[in-house]
Amino acid sequence: ITMPNVDNPITEFEKSLPWVYDINCSKDSYYRQNSNIVFKQPNNAYSETYISVVLESLFVSNSNTASGVDISEKISHPIKHLHPFIIHGQCGYLKQLKSLGFKTFDKWWDESYDMEENHTKRLLKIFETIDYVNSLSVQEMKDIYADMKDVVDHNFKIANNLSTNKIILE
Repeated sequence: ITMPNVDNPITEFEKSLPWVYDINCSKDSYYRQNSNIVFKQPNNAYSETYISVVLESLFVSNSNTASGVDISEKISHPIKHLHPFIIHGQCGYLKQLKSLGFKTFDKWWDESYDMEENHTKRLLKIFETIDYVNSLSVQEMKDIYADMKDVVDHNFKIANNLSTNKIILE
């Protein structure tokens, strides 16, 4: 993991490693493609979890895009699996998603990290949001998920419509 533009290379993120999968990753989770061993997404990764943390490649501003925010295909995975998400991405990422018609989850947890321009502070706010969600009991997450069902369904429909109409987002 590289973290350019971080003052202290021993960040809270790095201190939290190593991480362990809390889903079953059996030998069936891997296959050989040419000479490389490739991990394939376990089918139960979304059915056995309540939330996705999307790690975008870009965390700092990218002036190459019209909006200044680069939205990749990574967000499509939780959306197509009806999953709520937290984004580890550029400042204004969620705002950009909303401008495209998607809904986010600020009713259930703090998304103020999205508009934090200071990268270090944004990262810490993301950690606080993840810590909050992690502090919830399984029953609380079930209840929250039931409450947000309309939002994840809405996002799925928006993504499906964009895909069906072959709209390419810049």
